[in-house]
Amino acid sequence: MSERTDATGTSDGAAEATTTPPTPSRPRPTLRELMRHYPWVAATITVAIVGLALQLIPDIGGTLTAWLVSLYCLTVAAVQAWGMIRKLMSGAVGLDILAITAIVSTVVIGDYWASLVVVLMLTGGEALEDYANARARSEVSALLDRTPRTA
Repeated sequence: MSERTDATGTSDGAAEATTTPPTPSRPRPTLRELMRHYPWVAATITVAIVGLALQLIPDIGGTLTAWLVSLYCLTVAAVQAWGMIRKLMSGAVGLDILAITAIVSTVVIGDYWASLVVVLMLTGGEALEDYANARARSEVSALLDRTPRTA
């Protein structure tokens, strides 16, 4: 008689289903690799850390922080606007205009930390999307590796 294995891995006396061993997972990227792959995210985090450090300087820290963060955010907005214009000319439409408007308007009203948060969301979107895709691919692969090859 042969043993069978159900979906939970318990056998009922039938022949055991053969499965392939799980594939080894990809090693986690180093911080240097992440910074190289997502330079805008790294720059945004660096500006935030430097801005927080500048806040500690008495008298001029707040002014320096405001200038640093505001100029950085406006630079990101300009780069994103240029990319958006190029996409529009090629026929693609995106929602980046909302983020660009939010960045510029928060800088104009002097809420530069809010603009930095919007910049982080805008620049970090690709990193989060890549992470979610890799995670989903890994989970589906693991699920497929556990399926029986023979009945």
